[in-house]
Amino acid sequence: MLSVGRWYYSHLHEAGNANKSLQLSSNQFGLQDRRVNGQRYKSSFVNTARRDDPAPMQGEPPKTCPGELTQGFEFPHLIIPIDSTAPDKALGTSYNGTATPTISSIFNFDIPSSSKGMSCSLWFLFPQRNFLFKGDGAVKFSRLAKAATTNTSFANAPALKDQLLERKLSPGGNSNVTNFECPAAEKIAFRMDSVGSTELSYFQDSSSPP
Repeated sequence: MLSVGRWYYSHLHEAGNANKSLQLSSNQFGLQDRRVNGQRYKSSFVNTARRDDPAPMQGEPPKTCPGELTQGFEFPHLIIPIDSTAPDKALGTSYNGTATPTISSIFNFDIPSSSKGMSCSLWFLFPQRNFLFKGDGAVKFSRLAKAATTNTSFANAPALKDQLLERKLSPGGNSNVTNFECPAAEKIAFRMDSVGSTELSYFQDSSSPP
């Protein structure tokens, strides 16, 4: 989902009657069930992006979210836009996610120590309202070698650790970007880039998904 854009990172641990959950949000990445060491886990994570003044998408988006994010959730603690046309300029923190042919967004997440032993999934859920979108929808997601800071620019952005997924997004769709062992008590970062004519813009909301 991209209205109140969100990267959602969440995990739900279910063992007998003991339920434990955590979700990180930032324009929306969804959720998935996984098993680690014979136990069942449900995970989700989310994100989206923004650009200055992109043309709005024509038509009405779906009325319902394409995924489910329940229990408690955590939103990204830092969003850093970087601009290839101003490679040495640190743009600082932003409340928006952005993916355009020249602007990318880096999302930092602080993974709690309570997630040790859990399996996490990263999803992107295209929002249902309050977004601007045009172009072919092509984007790519990457995991970075370290987290960004407010001094991060295009030129000094953290190196890529893993290239995760390249896909054409469309309103109402969802994408499972990656699954990984939750790095408890660590700060991690993901990057979203436009790889075509995509211009995607949304406000990062820390409230529950619609």
